Amino acid sequence: MITLILRDEHERRVIATLMDALRDEWGFASSFGLDDLLNRWAAFVNDVEKGYSLMLEDYTQELAIRDSVEDLKEKLPERLRSEVEGLLQPLDQRFRFLTRTTKEPLLPVELPVKFWWYRLPNALHGDLLEAALAEHLI
Repeated sequence: MITLILRDEHERRVIATLMDALRDEWGFASSFGLDDLLNRWAAFVNDVEKGYSLMLEDYTQELAIRDSVEDLKEKLPERLRSEVEGLLQPLDQRFRFLTRTTKEPLLPVELPVKFWWYRLPNALHGDLLEAALAEHLI
């Protein structure tokens, strides 16, 4: 379970402002915080490790959320940015290990395209496998 420790009121205000915008964009509950966002990425990586069984649309939605994490991270004060990077690094390494490179990004996304848009689970099956083959991703 990921828990960030906010040191002062400035950090709390910055996080609150950034998360308000993100909650509006994604329709998350008002209680959904940065910790929840980071834990969602961690849970997704765990799902990929166990054998992701949902559809390509669900998979790419999680990748879009990872984009949001990255965008939010870049707007954080330096100390928090470093802390979030330190939390994301092992998750991203695991994700790379658990996935394989695709020929094209899974969806057309804004430049620069992040590495996760070129990754599918090593163990593909079901709807995700069918979609990857149909889209000529592998």
